Amino acid sequence: MKALTNSDLRDLQQKVEALSDKAEPRATLTVLLRWIESHQEKMMSLPFSDYGLDKFSQFRLEDYPVSKSSLRGRELEHFRRTVSKLSLKDLAFVAMFIRDSLEALLMPEVDGECPRCNGYSIAVFKNKCDGKLLLLCKTCGFGWYFDAAQDTGGKREYEFATERELRKYGLV
Repeated sequence: MKALTNSDLRDLQQKVEALSDKAEPRATLTVLLRWIESHQEKMMSLPFSDYGLDKFSQFRLEDYPVSKSSLRGRELEHFRRTVSKLSLKDLAFVAMFIRDSLEALLMPEVDGECPRCNGYSIAVFKNKCDGKLLLLCKTCGFGWYFDAAQDTGGKREYEFATERELRKYGLV
């Protein structure tokens, strides 16, 4: 497998730098997904595959509530500043930051309070095993279902909920 090069990373940095200060989340997501697609073979190697970046090229943008993402304004400024400082010296950080950015774009946060830590940063996922939507506290990691059943943890296999699935629960 080929390794990511400085040229590859500069390509991402230039594309992100070219985004407008008022870029909508969909534009940011498009830049990231196209970059991942253009480096698909490299995304299958470590550490990128550890963070699941090789699977992101399969996403259909129109299925996800990207317009609800908070990655705009100050968060977009922070994202752009961080991308400009990415370095091949810490590939694990590069992979983690890209994965976290994709999650921020694809996973809406909902109003609510964590029953364990009282945190307000609640994300919605879909449990791959049973298809149920799961609320997950981004502060402490506690998960629960809409029927108040607790997530039993174990091997967690979650995926992003589509806009259609979120609409069924009145979340978008």
